[in-house]
Amino acid sequence: MRQVRQRSGRAGRFARSNQLEGPVAVLRNVQTGDLHVGDIVLCYGMRVRIDEVRPYVGSNGLPAWSCPGTVLNLAEVRAAGLVPPGFLRTHKWDDGRGWVTDREDRWAVQGNNLRRWTVEREAATADRTGKGIPPGKEEKP
Repeated sequence: MRQVRQRSGRAGRFARSNQLEGPVAVLRNVQTGDLHVGDIVLCYGMRVRIDEVRPYVGSNGLPAWSCPGTVLNLAEVRAAGLVPPGFLRTHKWDDGRGWVTDREDRWAVQGNNLRRWTVEREAATADRTGKGIPPGKEEKP
């Protein structure tokens, strides 16, 4: 079973997910601007792996981010019915066929730094500040 350690709450408590492989992960509460490619964001019952981070200026003039990602537990999300299937689809133009479904496992995590997210990070990439270390920047033993 995959172990997930939560930073808030009592020390030493572990929650077990239904994943069968992988190292220990740490749950962090981070602002949208602190999300990195490879982070796994927990929202609406989904585990969304961030594929890209796109900064933009929000309607209030403050920095904001759109982070498209891949839903990792798609079967569970569909079974629960909390997210309409159409919200997980992307479309692309195909000459000769018109608009076709491109993907059915896509979700965008977005917001400014007023929004906070629960992020699952591998213990090796989580630093003491809770902001995390971008993938590839970990300390080598």
